[in-house]
Amino acid sequence: MNEPGEYELLPYEQIPRVGGGNPSVQAFVFEREGKHYVVYWHVSGEANVEVSLAPDKVRLLEELGKEMPLQPHAGKVRLPAGKCRYLELNGMTRQEVITAFQNTKILSSR
Repeated sequence: MNEPGEYELLPYEQIPRVGGGNPSVQAFVFEREGKHYVVYWHVSGEANVEVSLAPDKVRLLEELGKEMPLQPHAGKVRLPAGKCRYLELNGMTRQEVITAFQNTKILSSR
């Protein structure tokens, strides 16, 4: 669902080996309005994840159009993983986004 509450269909690609192959977090990358986005979630619970993304290039969204506070940590971002959330990424290539999620660290259950 987009910001006005309408269905919006976009092509997407699953990010393989998120967290080095940990199957507990799934992520998909897509392009929308000239920006890259990642939709991600934890498949069976909740955890915190750390992704090597510059905090000034990332917006965490509860749903499209509804921003959440971001937790920067040592030049990276810590994200809640549970229900489906979105990241809006600015100034990054698709491959940079994929690589960052493949190198994600799954820190702990919440």
